[in-house]
Amino acid sequence: MTFDKEILTVPEVSYFLACSQQTIYNLIYLGKLEAYKDAGQNGRRGRNWKITAFSVDLYLRSMINEYAPKTSQATFEKKFVS
Repeated sequence: MTFDKEILTVPEVSYFLACSQQTIYNLIYLGKLEAYKDAGQNGRRGRNWKITAFSVDLYLRSMINEYAPKTSQATFEKKFVS
């Protein structure tokens, strides 16, 4: 999978994964999607979550491993994961 950017926002990831922004926040809070808060004013932690393209890729691969049937996993990855 390729992204135009290395760092993504919650709305961008929700658009890409075709789910709500609340779902992305839930995945972050559950620890299924790695994210961090951007630097805010005066060196304090900001309020906007940032998600790396790498962590989105890891999340998608973990979902493939968890839900794809083992017999067709190679075929699925060949078609949809590059």
